[in-house]
Amino acid sequence: MVVSDIMTSDVISVDMDATVADVVALMHDNDFRHVPVIADRQLIGMISDRDLRSYTMPTVDLDSGTLKRRNLQVPVGDVMNTDTLKLGPEADLSEVIDMMLEQKVGAVPVVETHSDTLLGIVSYVDVLEAARDRL
Repeated sequence: MVVSDIMTSDVISVDMDATVADVVALMHDNDFRHVPVIADRQLIGMISDRDLRSYTMPTVDLDSGTLKRRNLQVPVGDVMNTDTLKLGPEADLSEVIDMMLEQKVGAVPVVETHSDTLLGIVSYVDVLEAARDRL
């Protein structure tokens, strides 16, 4: 089985000018934890709920004792991970599983190998569904 057999091809992505607030709302509304960041359909980064944790969790101002939140209008381009793992559509499912386990990630973007054009995303949920179907 290859990645293209199980990936989600209707990927919701953002460009690097989207704000942290935009991505938080997108993740909440669509119930997912990873969003590819693209420019001209090419993958340039990835943002996860872990990347956003420090923006969504309030901090305490030690001087005043009040809760503060970080600026949610920061562009996602300032927060995203640019050292993004990725796979081609013909990668074997075992390669995806190994990558997820070794790198401790829950999703990997799928791109055209010669252009980095985003084709889909494969998440741990996709992998588990494929495994369940084979049991």
